[in-house]
Amino acid sequence: MLHLRHARVANIARAIERLQEAGFTAIGLDGAAERSIFDARCPDGRCAIVLGSEGAGLSRLVRDRCDLLIALPMHGRVDSLNAAAALAAALYSFVLPRGLGGDR
Repeated sequence: MLHLRHARVANIARAIERLQEAGFTAIGLDGAAERSIFDARCPDGRCAIVLGSEGAGLSRLVRDRCDLLIALPMHGRVDSLNAAAALAAALYSFVLPRGLGGDR
């Protein structure tokens, strides 16, 4: 079972600062990012995945505060996923290298 701490905050930029002060790496999901989700790793498990709104995405200030911006590679006519699907794909990509465990 995968257990995640999550938060919904009013000021994302300030929350990122606090997470970074606590030793977390802030990784923003941004469709325009130059790096792929496959380039990002979280070996120590201290990463915060930052997700913007479905319409506007991450603000410029939030993108600037993130340590790394990554995009989900999209193929065909699909140019984006909704926020929940994008987050699910991102979480899976971070968990996969650590092993899924269990019998599956």
